[in-house]
Amino acid sequence: MAIGGALYQGNSGLVAGPLGVVKVGFNGFDMGKTVSDATLEVMQNIKDITYQQDGTMPADKVRTGIIYQLKVSFGEISTGLLNQIMNGVEMITNDVNSDGAVITRSMYSSQRENESAPLRIAKVDSNGSESDLDQDVMNFYTAICNIEGAMINWGADTQREVAATFDIYWDEFATGESTTYDGAFGYYGDPIVADVPAVVWPDREGPYVVSAETFSATVVHLQMQETTALVTGPTPEERVVLIVDGDYVVPSAVIINIGDDTIVDVTVATITTGQVLAVCLLPGVFEDTETVPNESGRLVDFSVTNNV
Repeated sequence: MAIGGALYQGNSGLVAGPLGVVKVGFNGFDMGKTVSDATLEVMQNIKDITYQQDGTMPADKVRTGIIYQLKVSFGEISTGLLNQIMNGVEMITNDVNSDGAVITRSMYSSQRENESAPLRIAKVDSNGSESDLDQDVMNFYTAICNIEGAMINWGADTQREVAATFDIYWDEFATGESTTYDGAFGYYGDPIVADVPAVVWPDREGPYVVSAETFSATVVHLQMQETTALVTGPTPEERVVLIVDGDYVVPSAVIINIGDDTIVDVTVATITTGQVLAVCLLPGVFEDTETVPNESGRLVDFSVTNNV
């Protein structure tokens, strides 16, 4: 005889199986690799209800408060990371060739009103890549972050890390956003099926290459993931590194395709059929067309064999 009915198992990589690793995103940013386990905790205030007639042990319990906390130790320390997790570390530049911050303070102001942002936890596969499947990504509407302990550590044999805690708050939905719930902390899975509004994830990522192909004997097409524009100033060789059969080749022109502004055209000397081209887009030389543009930041290599 079975002890009871079977529990629903599902297929979310966040909870299925005995082991698993995640990555954390906050305020639209990938927060990088972590050093130790990431843990999601439920923080509850529970009031014991007692009655004289029932003796001295509680006759009931009532929750009087609840939030969630994500605890994580980040291992890729940078000024950009500290700027996101510690209010008061203000970057003085976002130039990839420079760095700096003003360390100031923020006091007597609401963190929820001034520092909160959406939070994401995504399942990571065996190659270290995060999943973008709905069931593998946990989304929270409103979270604030505080550093726990040391902000930066230095040592001859000590790995640098910074521990942080994200407090996650219940978010009240606007009228018409859900016919089922008044609000929620977050969700994983399809928000349409769950009848909750999707978390609005800020766009922080600049253009990057998703594929490359030879368009002609002198032109290589770089397909970007979004509408792309040129940052004023850099020369063609400062925008794209091109290696042909192991030899560095200086591009004669790098322009946005006239008919499709998600394509970058790289013009070179004649490419022989069968030659292998390695293409690398450099950071900070392209940007998207957001109101506040995001510059290219990914150093991603693509290899393509000329078959034209």
